[in-house]
Amino acid sequence: MRTLFRRRSALDLGPVSKAISYVLLVAWAFVVLFPLYWLAITSLKQPIDVDSGPVYLPGVDFKPTLDAWKYILVDLQSDTVRPYVNTVVVGLSSALIALILGSSAAYALVRFRYSPRVGVIGLFVGCILFTIVALALGAAVPLAVVSAAAVFLILYQTVGRRFKRVLGILADLPTDAAAGCGRDPDLRALPTRRPARHAAGPDHHVRGDEPADRGLADA
Repeated sequence: MRTLFRRRSALDLGPVSKAISYVLLVAWAFVVLFPLYWLAITSLKQPIDVDSGPVYLPGVDFKPTLDAWKYILVDLQSDTVRPYVNTVVVGLSSALIALILGSSAAYALVRFRYSPRVGVIGLFVGCILFTIVALALGAAVPLAVVSAAAVFLILYQTVGRRFKRVLGILADLPTDAAAGCGRDPDLRALPTRRPARHAAGPDHHVRGDEPADRGLADA
């Protein structure tokens, strides 16, 4: 009994598990493919066959015909072909433009050193939301865009520089001091201790909290 559930290898399932997986796959394939089959056979029906009820087998339950395809592709050729041509043209053009812009952005990210700033990104998103809200309230498009750009530049020049200075201070501190400053609202720089160094003499050492000149003098 255990052999029915035992795996033959690490990448293979047991017989019962494999049978269950195949049953589930067949059921899911039926769920996905049956609507496509129904769409195809419906295009081969007459209007009376569509209204008479569900029939499934062409040539058995109903007589297939191509009148619907003739009506779409011949009688309404301009109204049918034109939207598809427009879709193809717009889709290919959009894909080409996205490919060019995406390739340029990818080259810039790989070629140049880029350190994204969460504050600036959040500020930019906030200005976009400000523009959307202004447009929803009835403001003119140029006024909303110019106002959002002005707010972004002003906040970037003031708040952005402050955050940049704070991040620079935190980068110069040791790890424990930077963590303490992150919790301190005033962001005060904690005093750092000079690492211990050996003096010039053979058995003389300089402690980390003593100046280096004292160690040299003792030597």
